[in-house]
Amino acid sequence: MLSLSPAGLVDQLGLSGVTDQVVDDLTLELGAIASTADSNGEADNSDYVVADGILTVSSPAVGEISGALDTLVDDTGATLEDVIGDEGLVNDLASLGVNVDLGAVGEISIAGDDATVSVEVRDALNSVVENIINEKLEDESGIASIDLATGDIKIDLAKIVKGADATDLNGLDPNTQVLTSDTISSITTAVADALGTLTGKVTETLTDALNDVHLKINLPAEIRALFVTVASGNITVDATLGQLAGTDESDPTITTDMDLLGVIPIGELLTAITDPLVTALLDITEPLIGGILTATVDELSTGVTSIVDPVLDGLDPVFGALNQVVDLTINEQPTLKDEESQVTGNGSNGAGFTVSAVSLELLPSTDAIDINLASSSVRAIPEAQAPDPDANTNAAASAAASATADDDSNGSAEVAAQAAAMDNADTTASAAADVDATSAAESAANEDASSETSADATTDPMPRRQPQQRQRHRQTPATTRTRNPPLPLTPIQALPLRPHRLLIPLRRLRSRPQQLPMQLLTLTPQPRQTPIQRQT
Repeated sequence: MLSLSPAGLVDQLGLSGVTDQVVDDLTLELGAIASTADSNGEADNSDYVVADGILTVSSPAVGEISGALDTLVDDTGATLEDVIGDEGLVNDLASLGVNVDLGAVGEISIAGDDATVSVEVRDALNSVVENIINEKLEDESGIASIDLATGDIKIDLAKIVKGADATDLNGLDPNTQVLTSDTISSITTAVADALGTLTGKVTETLTDALNDVHLKINLPAEIRALFVTVASGNITVDATLGQLAGTDESDPTITTDMDLLGVIPIGELLTAITDPLVTALLDITEPLIGGILTATVDELSTGVTSIVDPVLDGLDPVFGALNQVVDLTINEQPTLKDEESQVTGNGSNGAGFTVSAVSLELLPSTDAIDINLASSSVRAIPEAQAPDPDANTNAAASAAASATADDDSNGSAEVAAQAAAMDNADTTASAAADVDATSAAESAANEDASSETSADATTDPMPRRQPQQRQRHRQTPATTRTRNPPLPLTPIQALPLRPHRLLIPLRRLRSRPQQLPMQLLTLTPQPRQTPIQRQT
């Protein structure tokens, strides 16, 4: 639970006078909260939990409502006692006169001239305020709950965000703000509706209480036989205001204190007088008591409204400024807000992603305090893809092996290109075959370069010529381009050749087999031949 005291905060908003009179504390209660975040380097995933959220506004003004109701109800009870008591009902009962024939016993006369009425309305109404205070006030949607005993107003945040059936704050979109102009309007309406139910509750509770108020009416009576009084005393009517007002169809209780020994059994007497007495009594009390109760309830309703309205007027600006005091965000994801709020990683950890189940910012317009609760962060980069083995050709070897000379270029350029390709591809050969391999490669390059002009330059093996007697005469064109500097030609010595094998990765040969002379694959000794002089 997070408890905030808004006094100092609201002072900065210019509402200190209102706050001192209406609100003295704010409390935010959150249920279980948690969050998770994960990423595969390409997509971020998150989840959060906020079990519930209750915003409690402690209002001295609301707490004072119960005291105002006590005064209102007590004054109402005093007024009723005066109206129903000696100054009201007694005067009307003076006209009451009931005579009942008792047969052989004689006749009983019940008069209202000296009638007395006793009623204790205030004592009966003491429970009215207590019952109202003990029952919380709520609006129909269940957003607001008001405890008049403590002055606390509780706001169910889940219901103002997700609806009347909501029980939690889960499943909300990223960066859902709880206290917006719309939700604050809903809060204000809910509080007004909840306090508005007070009038109905007071009216209903008071009406029930008034109908149950007991009063006793003492009526003098005497029994005469042959014009002689044989017994006298009082007939007492114990009734409720509801019975006398006609809203309760049950009959009052009638008793007597007359000494009827030897005259008539008491039971017979009461049975004989009950119906006529009640009928005569209700003819007087129904219009009187019924009118008094209706007027009392209406007056009390007006009094409750006059108590509630000033409280609502004081609460309106406080609720209206709630989002200026606190900015509450659920499922906050700064990376989805703006670039300035994004969380970034260091080094090669990749871009960052953060989710907070709850973000609470005090005085948001001043950037005073920002509290993030249940935050989770993740930083990741995409998983490296396995390289294609066929595409892993050495760039230098590929470039060197693909270098070709123009038709009239020096043949040694191709030899240089092939030599570079062989070196960069990690080709290995025996050190003893270096001279012979170079000579063979050079010879193959020369023969390949002259294949377009020499009819007898074929891929079939030829007897090796004596280098001393071999001469190549080429007409160098005016514009000759070579991709690699020409290498000096070294005469091939007629030395015995031993078998050597050049190791070249097959995948490189597969990729560019046409660029490597067949002679490079296997060098075998050739028999000595008589040099043949050849001109090109």
